[in-house]
Amino acid sequence: MSQNTKVAIIGAGASGLFSSILLSSKGYEVTIFEKNNKVGKKLLATGNGRCNITNQSIKLANFYSNSNISLIKGNLENFTYSYCKELFSNMGIEFKNGQNTRMYPLSLSSSSVVDILEYESIKEGTNIELNSEITDIQYSKNKYILNKSRK
Repeated sequence: MSQNTKVAIIGAGASGLFSSILLSSKGYEVTIFEKNNKVGKKLLATGNGRCNITNQSIKLANFYSNSNISLIKGNLENFTYSYCKELFSNMGIEFKNGQNTRMYPLSLSSSSVVDILEYESIKEGTNIELNSEITDIQYSKNKYILNKSRK
């Protein structure tokens, strides 16, 4: 990683927040652009508000996509359930068994997960810009330029 490596993440959902935590902790300068007025809006509805956070059976055989499966294969092979559980445990999120192999936070509350992911993201140094929708991305002189509108 070079000095001052900047990363822009579009969307402060589960993936955006989780990615920002991992990248910021590695020294990247991360900014999340979220078009809504708060983070994790869709995450609040997962698992009927209980937050189906992961699955004990994270493997390629259980993954479906319309796109090229080889793009995700390595990630699914390396991001095991044990690794996922450890990462969330380090943030203070413990798991509870659900139906089949579904896993929920011990709190059974998606809002607690959103709060913790937002807190950890900010703690690691991520800048979160709410009400900022990316409308265009251009590449010029070896860098990307994001155009945004503010609500």
